[in-house]
Amino acid sequence: MLIALPTFGTEIYNHDLVNNGNFENELDDWSCSNCNEDTNIIYDDYYSTHYLLLGGLNAYQEAKQAITITPDAGKVTLSFDCDFITTDNINTDYFTFTLQDEATNESYIKDTIYPSDETEYCQQDYTITQYAGKTLEVIFGVNNDANKLTTAKIDNVVMTEKSYSKLTGRVLDDNYNKIKKAKVTIKKDNGTILWTGKTNKKGLFIATHLATNYTRLRIIVKKGNLKKTFHTYVEWGTNYNKVYRFK
Repeated sequence: MLIALPTFGTEIYNHDLVNNGNFENELDDWSCSNCNEDTNIIYDDYYSTHYLLLGGLNAYQEAKQAITITPDAGKVTLSFDCDFITTDNINTDYFTFTLQDEATNESYIKDTIYPSDETEYCQQDYTITQYAGKTLEVIFGVNNDANKLTTAKIDNVVMTEKSYSKLTGRVLDDNYNKIKKAKVTIKKDNGTILWTGKTNKKGLFIATHLATNYTRLRIIVKKGNLKKTFHTYVEWGTNYNKVYRFK
């Protein structure tokens, strides 16, 4: 008996959802409060690139962008580079990163760094696949009192969404003849079944919902007295075409 597994979209994709995440187009696609391109977009002469610098005395500065994640995304990650620079020792100054639902304003992630944390780095990496299908706001903010200045340098904001992967396999015998109606089972090394089905009249099978982080999969092919296990490495958001030959 074949196992009925859930189906997912067959489109294969792997792309960044953030517009102008490196700020090379200044503040295009970003909504900025109490900040502007003249004072908050800085050109780095050494690297010949731009970055966002938030922070002004006695003010709260904020930059945000709304991003919609594809509903059937298999894996979604968010990352950014950030340097936290302060000469203050009072926690009325701070840097904050927020990921929130645009429709409800519910905060899913809210990380804050204060001068007392004694860190210069606020780089972060998040896995946010659970929010697929939602429109999220990515928000960076820096608050300052009227005393010593606190700033945050932000760059390379990336939200990558990857689809489930697809594997098209052709099963051949030792003489390169196609093998029809062979049972194919795809498993992880721990035994978890990801897909099962049969080859068609051309000896082909198409597995369209493979979910894995560059993991070795076992491709088990059986037809009559023939049975063999092949191995294929699969990563999210990739379309694979493989030949599996008995020999």
